[in-house]
Amino acid sequence: MKVFAKVFVFLPLLLLAFAFRGTPAVELSGPSAGQEVVLKAAEITPKLFPERVFFRGQVAAAQLRNTGGVHFADDLYVLAGLVDSSGYSTAIKEKYQAYLLSEVTLEIGGQTVKPGAYGFGFVSGKFILMDLAANSLLEAAGQ
Repeated sequence: MKVFAKVFVFLPLLLLAFAFRGTPAVELSGPSAGQEVVLKAAEITPKLFPERVFFRGQVAAAQLRNTGGVHFADDLYVLAGLVDSSGYSTAIKEKYQAYLLSEVTLEIGGQTVKPGAYGFGFVSGKFILMDLAANSLLEAAGQ
């Protein structure tokens, strides 16, 4: 049930990626030149998204079965996946629920996020984005 709740909240974030680029996406079964594609978990291999990710001095297993993303027409990616944060302190585990990899500049909650790797989660109705050292970069209302 807990995983379902995280996935239920997580999937709208991926759909928001289309708004970041300003153009509609076309959902296909695989990448095609000149079109934007929504990537399903089965299409995201360890070549695109690592099986283990670094965050706050530790390495956590990524749940590849719970990943998604967008492959843009210009061959850039935005990918996100849930992680197993069981080895982290309670304070970090609460906020660190997923990993975001972006090759494009994003706008979240009116704030600009540069391309890079980030940890994120949803706490008390807020979306929290952190750098790899677990420093909060932004908090936005979760919708």
